[in-house]
Order: sequence, then C-alpha cells, then structure tokens
Amino acid sequence: ISSALLGLGNLSRLKQSPQTAIDYYQQAAKQAPRETIRVQAQLNLFALLIELQQRSTAKQLVAPLQQSLSNLPPSRATFDAQINFAQSLARLDSSSFEQSARLLSRVAQQAQNLRDQRIESYAYGTLAELYEQQQRWAEAQKLNERALTIVHRDRDLDIAY
Repeated sequence: ISSALLGLGNLSRLKQSPQTAIDYYQQAAKQAPRETIRVQAQLNLFALLIELQQRSTAKQLVAPLQQSLSNLPPSRATFDAQINFAQSLARLDSSSFEQSARLLSRVAQQAQNLRDQRIESYAYGTLAELYEQQQRWAEAQKLNERALTIVHRDRDLDIAY
C-alpha cells in the first residue's frame, strides 16, 4: 500500500497538485513497512516542501531524514537516497552547502570502497554541481574531471556530464 501511496504522491506532484502530493507522501511514510519506502516518501516530501518555499516545515524533516539515512545499510538505493537528500538540502538554504558537500563526499568514498563506480561518479558529479552553484569553479572542474575519469575507466557506464 505504501508503494502505491508513494506513486500517487509522485503523480499528484507531476499533475501540479502539491497538497494532494504532500498528503500521499505523509501517508506513505506512516504506513511503510520497509524503511527504504518510508525514507523515499520523506525525501520526496522534503524536496516538494522546498520547491513550495515551505522552508520551515522542510527544516523539521532534516534531522529525522539524517537519522533514517544513517540507519540504512550501504547499497546503491541508500546512496541514491543520500545524494537526493544532499541535493534537496543544498536547495533548502545557503547555509546547508557544507553539510551537503560533506554528505556527497562521504557517499563518493563509500561507493569507492564498495567499488560502485556508477554511484561514485554520480556523487562526484553532483558535488561538482554544488560547487558550481557556489561559483567555486576550480573545485567544480576538478570534481567534474574526477567524475568523468571514473566514467571513462568503465566503458559500460552510461553516465554523461
């Protein structure tokens, strides 16, 4: 049921019905039997609240999301969720840059340790984007080059920057 509610939330969001999407995401998070679905519903809610400029409500989700993400086992889904969180967190306010950057660096390192080149490259590319938004061009360029080096090392990856 929670997966269906999550899907309905995503559909409502696409149909420009934000309050309906919020309701579905909250229901999905409450009813989720698995932590991964609950976290995904919370992440989608977090991103939507930021998009709707409801920053004070979104800020209330930061600590619970950090806790939930830290409890998930290392996996591609967990890394994707952490990258998603870092991206949303960076949009929350300018003071979140350092926290987002640390999280993305940690994800890249963990992915490297697990030899997941796709996630490692994605994390570095996302971190480069973050630095570009801060107009820190030299760091952004180094990170983009690192992401591209990883992609070129494994010709099977279908990632492009």
